[in-house]
Amino acid sequence: MLIDTSGRPLINQSKPQSAYFRQNKSPFLSTWKPVLREGSDDVRAGWQLAAARAIDAIQNNGFMSGIVDASAASVVGQGLQLASRPDGEALGWSETYKEEWAAKVEREFRAWANVPMEVDGGARMTFYQMQIAAYKCWMFYGEILAMLPMRRRQAGGSLTKILLLPPSRIADETEEYNRLVHGVRMDDLGAPIAYRIRQKSQFGYEVSKEFRARDRDGRPNVLHIFDPSIASPRGISPLAPVLKVCQQVDQLADATIAAALLQTMFAATIQNQTSGLAGFSGLLTEEEQAGGKTLDMDVFMDAQNAWYDSNGLNLNTHGRIAHLFPNDKLEFHEAKHPSENYDNFAGWLMREIARCAGLTYEEATMDFRSATYSSVRMGTAQIWPIVLNRRTNIVNPFSQAGFEAWLEEKIGEGRIPFPGGLEAFFRNKAAACGAWWNGPAAPQADDLKTARAHQTLKDMGATTLEAVSASYGRDWRDDMKQRARERDFALKLGLPDPHADPLEKKAEFSRAEQGDDADKSDDPSFAPDNPGSKRSRSALNLMGYGRRKPDAADLEFEAEWAKED
Repeated sequence: MLIDTSGRPLINQSKPQSAYFRQNKSPFLSTWKPVLREGSDDVRAGWQLAAARAIDAIQNNGFMSGIVDASAASVVGQGLQLASRPDGEALGWSETYKEEWAAKVEREFRAWANVPMEVDGGARMTFYQMQIAAYKCWMFYGEILAMLPMRRRQAGGSLTKILLLPPSRIADETEEYNRLVHGVRMDDLGAPIAYRIRQKSQFGYEVSKEFRARDRDGRPNVLHIFDPSIASPRGISPLAPVLKVCQQVDQLADATIAAALLQTMFAATIQNQTSGLAGFSGLLTEEEQAGGKTLDMDVFMDAQNAWYDSNGLNLNTHGRIAHLFPNDKLEFHEAKHPSENYDNFAGWLMREIARCAGLTYEEATMDFRSATYSSVRMGTAQIWPIVLNRRTNIVNPFSQAGFEAWLEEKIGEGRIPFPGGLEAFFRNKAAACGAWWNGPAAPQADDLKTARAHQTLKDMGATTLEAVSASYGRDWRDDMKQRARERDFALKLGLPDPHADPLEKKAEFSRAEQGDDADKSDDPSFAPDNPGSKRSRSALNLMGYGRRKPDAADLEFEAEWAKED
């Protein structure tokens, strides 16, 4: 090792080290040094700007507005339907009583949910429209804010109302010493106990007022729903990560259109092919050239302008011959924008936005040019868990809170019976309020293949009718009741069972086993048969023959076919 006079090494022979980011020597990372903060601080710092930008992007960009509508259609559809599922075992109810009680709750709830005067504090929306509005509000702000006031508008009506509010009403105020963070007052564990909400007075100015999160019975006064994160009392728009990309898509489109318009604006130009000033000498007479006179460019331009003034060149006139100035050439141009790379580049930007919005690229853009059955199925399989996650964690809590407040009122008034009354309901609220919220089914590229997959899984015992019905956004009990009604009505009219299993193999008996016609004439499952006929038996099976007593027309029809055989 070489050392200087003071004994220090002349060459730094540091030992090799292993570390993340290679000690920030990369030019891509050396200037990337974000500040590490808690999520609540980041949300508080960027909430207003993110919400304002998201709303502006959705209001002024058709693509962004469309993906919000498409996302709401996937998650909520026309509205999530209540399927009451009380825990009968925990409540000590029989299976029959549980089913009857759940059916009554669902029927009464639907009657309430479909009347805006009964469900909406503003008397404008049904419960299902409020679900859609609440989800879109979450896309804008990252939060849902609602209050549950009690007001009866008509005799015999319900007290429970749901009043949706823009989350921007939550005051942007923080008092760390009072545990007030971003308008939410919390206890020592971080649970919300009150909200500071701005309200407009009758004189037009805003005042802040605190509302308790729940009343003394635990009923929510304020609903504040967002995608939860650790130690953060507020949410932020899910579109915040792609707001920059939205602007890039707009700028790319604007720049491409501007370039195309510029090229189209100058559709044709006149080009002079004379080489330099020396080439203009041919425009002078012999006397002018002998006298040493040179071309005056001003004179030349005046002559050229005078030429075109007297021989106008109009591109709007069809079938006209252009008379050009000497050595001039008329050149036509075509727009070269968008370029071949525009589609791919814009597509990748839109894919990033679609991914953040919880949609496939094809759903967001309606561009199915490169889609195949396998790609659509795989894309749906990747995105659908995100749809279910948002349905479960965003829309379901809003719907469940409204349902529980309504059910508490109805049990308290005695309109819905509950063994033990309201006190028993409070003690067993979780068991009594069990519910599923069924939404739209996952989109399918091929319904037939999906149906075959359901049938195969059911035959294997790997799924149930309840799961199959839920995958289509329906209640299996409602499906079974409807099938029973359709079957009974068909048999009443003498028609085949519309829900008979087409794969069921019917038992066939020999002629000797069936006995004589006279012996079996009163048996509706007996069908006279011609041993030599193969077509008659299948034809009568299709007609429903064997499920009812044959009449004279059936026997005549059988006889005619037997002759043909």
